[in-house]
Order: sequence, then structure tokens, then C-alpha cells
Amino acid sequence: MNKDCSQSTLRAHTSSSLKLKEDLTSTPVLHHFDPSLRMAVHINGSQNAVGAVLLQRQQNEDNPRPVAFMSRKLSGAQYRYDARNVEHSQYKWH
Repeated sequence: MNKDCSQSTLRAHTSSSLKLKEDLTSTPVLHHFDPSLRMAVHINGSQNAVGAVLLQRQQNEDNPRPVAFMSRKLSGAQYRYDARNVEHSQYKWH
């Protein structure tokens, strides 16, 4: 443990991280997939990882809601890809 990081600070950060994870993966943030609604995939890549979110817009809502999140760390030769190619590699991700 870092000598500048107290036990109470570590507990607070851990608790906050777990709360954020729970909030992002539960209702009302994360919605159930509805195959009858239009879908959009938003992809973002960085030098170390790539992520995506599947969005759907309810008929009576202005903003789309997430129905799935995906992310993964890059590996091997992917670290040498530029951002466009990192994001493009996400399309082939199974």
C-alpha cells in the first residue's frame, strides 16, 4: 500500500468504485435489450484499451439508453494501432 494512502482513504475509494460499478450495471442506467427498437453502437479506443456501448432509444425518450457495455485491454501488435484502427478492430470483436 502507498504510504500516503490511509486505510480509510483506501476503503472510501474501494466503496466508491463498487458503487459506481453497481450503478452502471443496474436499472435505470442499464436497460433490457428490446429487438424491436433501433440500435446504435458507440466505440471508443485508446492506446491501451477499446470499449463500446450498445444503445437503444425508447419511443417516448429523447436520449438513448445503454443496454450493454463491452471493454477489453489491447494485446500484442494492437498496441501499435492508431486510434481509428483500434476502434475498427472492435467491430470484429466477438
